[in-house]
Amino acid sequence: MMIKSKKSNDTHWMVRFILLQIAFLLVLNSLIVAMKIHNLTREIFLCSLFVILYICFSIAFLKIFKRSSNKKIKIKYKNESGEKPEYWSYHDILTGLPNRSYFENIIPIKLSEAQLMNHKVTVLFIGLDNFKKINDTLGHAIGDSIIKEVAKRLFSSNDESYETIRFGGDEFVIVMSGHKNLSEIEKSIKKIKQAFMAGFDVNKEKIHLTASLGYAVYPEQAQEWKKLLQYADIAMYHAKSSGKNAVMMFHHDMCKD
Repeated sequence: MMIKSKKSNDTHWMVRFILLQIAFLLVLNSLIVAMKIHNLTREIFLCSLFVILYICFSIAFLKIFKRSSNKKIKIKYKNESGEKPEYWSYHDILTGLPNRSYFENIIPIKLSEAQLMNHKVTVLFIGLDNFKKINDTLGHAIGDSIIKEVAKRLFSSNDESYETIRFGGDEFVIVMSGHKNLSEIEKSIKKIKQAFMAGFDVNKEKIHLTASLGYAVYPEQAQEWKKLLQYADIAMYHAKSSGKNAVMMFHHDMCKD
């Protein structure tokens, strides 16, 4: 059974926009009161009003842009055998997850949102440990079934606003957004890693599989998505070389190795 895309966050955006409008009216009222009390000049008042309007319309424009972009790259299932060709341009055939092309389309939007809303974006790179050995000893059919199960677990273990992507082979990427600090990011990654705690049932046997995770955070480590991806990849390989089954955040000393 294919994994379907999660529901959109239109409701959350609508609530945010309504709250923003209320905040705008409150600030506008405060400016009017302040102008009367402190005899603010008309120019200062108009300048303040312009800044507020600019922020409001920027957020509204970003929402429209996001919705328009998502329509181009998110195509709903009609059924499991009759998908539009465009769908598979952006999704992995084996797991149904978004693929690298989807990632390259969505990540600039995520970074634009983060810049406007003042939150962080994390690119989490996940590499399965010793997966080649499973393919070589048990066969690719078993390997494919494990990949599909990993995809389901990762998809269901993270927040609705995250993007779970199969990059190919035994590698996955999760784009996490909305966090305000690193402790929130670490908490989310810990939850994602728990997807590998339970074994995988194969031919009435349980196979225990671990994963190495590396991540990079916008804007701390990089402001450009290609660098974020590169740094998350580097951190993941450091996690593997340190003994596997580990989580590492990128730091620039890793580039010296």
